[in-house]
Amino acid sequence: MANEILLEKRDGIAVLTLNRPHALNAADRAMVRALRLAIRSVEDDPQIGVVIVTGAGDKSFCVGVDLKERQDWSDDEAQAFRMGEMFPLFHELEEMLKPSIAVVKGHCLGGGFELALTCDLIIATPQAKFASPEVKWGLTPSGGAARKLPKLIGMARGKEMVLTGQGISAAQAEQWGLINRVVAPELALAEAENLARQILGNVQVAVRAAKRSMDQSLDFQRTTAFDLEASNACYAAKDRKDAIGGFGQNKPA
Repeated sequence: MANEILLEKRDGIAVLTLNRPHALNAADRAMVRALRLAIRSVEDDPQIGVVIVTGAGDKSFCVGVDLKERQDWSDDEAQAFRMGEMFPLFHELEEMLKPSIAVVKGHCLGGGFELALTCDLIIATPQAKFASPEVKWGLTPSGGAARKLPKLIGMARGKEMVLTGQGISAAQAEQWGLINRVVAPELALAEAENLARQILGNVQVAVRAAKRSMDQSLDFQRTTAFDLEASNACYAAKDRKDAIGGFGQNKPA
């Protein structure tokens, strides 16, 4: 699984930890590949019923794609990563039969925010901040935020987050219904495990059927295809590179 992803299994629960705290858990190629392997491992494990996804350290859950790594890629390489690895990651986590819970500490931005949104439940600490800043880079959120936020928090609030690129606090996210609850950092993982045990206490065939029924209400297939069409149009625009180049100078504190 490599060191980019830590996998721990106990009592029917799998905990996947994004393990690049020095880079605010930004998703490089190695992390994405390791996370996809971990997802397949827990999905195929009959002893696992619920998956928890979290980030190492207290500063960040995930700040999205590692733009420093991507700066050295050609456009073709970057596009191959997006279409062949990053988007399949979102799809695979989203399509898991087993319920998933994100535990968010600190920054949860861009693709990292969309990674959290692929999970069924979100627990956050008071320091967490959620944002879809892709428009600042000349891109659109193409991993799920643009289609999910309007249904989760309403069209007006969803458009406000996406079109301004501004973030919201954990308290505001809870008030808007974007996340399930806010708990102290030292209690966040325990709270997620408590929710996982409640889920595990139910009849699993019913849990998975109910999850699938609710997931289908988002009409994934059609809207995902449009997300990619819109994203690729932005990706081909000439002014996108200038926006991306300036992002590295505005790293979250």
